[in-house]
Amino acid sequence: MKDNVPLWLTDFKEVLNKSLLWDLIEYKIRQLTMKYSKTKALERRSRLCEIEKKLKECQEILYANPTGDNSTELETITCEYNSLYDYITEGHAIRSRVNWYEYGTFYFRSWKSSISDSPSLSAYAFFIQIYRVTL
Repeated sequence: MKDNVPLWLTDFKEVLNKSLLWDLIEYKIRQLTMKYSKTKALERRSRLCEIEKKLKECQEILYANPTGDNSTELETITCEYNSLYDYITEGHAIRSRVNWYEYGTFYFRSWKSSISDSPSLSAYAFFIQIYRVTL
């Protein structure tokens, strides 16, 4: 990334407007990061497929020959699979802002402020009771 910025600056030397220059550099950075993230996601998916195949093979071996070595190998591969899958699910949680909705801080604050002008705060209290019951 650091090597590309001077090249981009020389490519865009005819641009005199600083905000336009910044937007062009930001666009190039976005292109580069998207390409990088796509290759990392592809590597992660291929690694997950490899681990799934190893896990299936180890399960079949363990069912055919239940020994301690086969059991420990299955446990290590299962731990590796779970850690990789946890990383993927953590990314999903971050993107969907699950933490905000899970703790209710963002959602209830914005919802309360939107209905604070209305006289029907009993609806808000009713909604909170329903939310507590469903948890």
